[in-house]
Amino acid sequence: MIIKPRKLPEEIKKLRALTQRLPIHHPKMTSITDQLKRYEAGYNGEKSLEFPLSFLQSDTLIFHNLRLHDGQRYFQIDILLLTPNLAIILEVKNYSGTVTFDGLFHQVIRKKENIEEAFSDPLLQVKRQQYQLSNWLYHHLDISMDIEALIVMANDRSVIKSTNDQPSNINKIVNRAYLPYRIHELLEKHKDKPPLPLEVISQTLLTAHQEPGQNILQRYDIAPSELLSGVACPKCNILAMKREYGKWYCPRCTFKSDTAHNQALSEYALLIASTISNREACAFLEVPSRFVVLRMLQNYESSGQGRNIKYILRED
Repeated sequence: MIIKPRKLPEEIKKLRALTQRLPIHHPKMTSITDQLKRYEAGYNGEKSLEFPLSFLQSDTLIFHNLRLHDGQRYFQIDILLLTPNLAIILEVKNYSGTVTFDGLFHQVIRKKENIEEAFSDPLLQVKRQQYQLSNWLYHHLDISMDIEALIVMANDRSVIKSTNDQPSNINKIVNRAYLPYRIHELLEKHKDKPPLPLEVISQTLLTAHQEPGQNILQRYDIAPSELLSGVACPKCNILAMKREYGKWYCPRCTFKSDTAHNQALSEYALLIASTISNREACAFLEVPSRFVVLRMLQNYESSGQGRNIKYILRED
């Protein structure tokens, strides 16, 4: 049973908006685009587990992208499986190429197109997550619960290898196809443990979950003035639409739209602020008439009065 559904992460939404709004030759564009590709690969890996997870018993509770605070820092779990006897952490990796788990130096080496690249060891990552989740359950619910962790290799085409110095950890690495069987093995291993109150644990986890709130422009040290203004064409994706006769018109592909400004306002909310004034909207949408913009903003909730009125934007 899915308790916390998978949804497109805020990080991907913000990075997509940022790549849309940065000039193509901006000095930070390459690093931001690379980061977006990594996030999207991870998200696609998590989506690919939908089918194998459908084979789980109906009383297994599934939480996607759970983010908790342990008192000092946040920790995030890709997928948490919860049963009355056991919690299972799934860390999803969508590596491509040949992937070697090096137990001596605690790193992952990916070889692709004759280029080697090192990544941090996910086995250490899930070991830390087990410790953090165990402490979290104890401090919040006074519960001691068995917790297992698996590294799930989501890319069926990747070649998985391991050095010979980590035999005890090799069973923590599983490919996507074998995942339901490995989970069944773990459940059988812990089936005699006394059951715990799943409903209480589930509700406490949901209540404690917190979405990331950091401003992405601050993270990359980018000023709002560096962003491109205007409305992008929904068809050709170029920031070139003009307002003509009550519609948005793209001079490049001639596409017309009544609502193209909604996406621009959503990007404003993701990147700059969750509220906008009429004057700010005029500047960002590149529409000089405040009366035209006022009609666009009438479908948004507002706060304040007169010149201080602000419209509450949606991060769609």
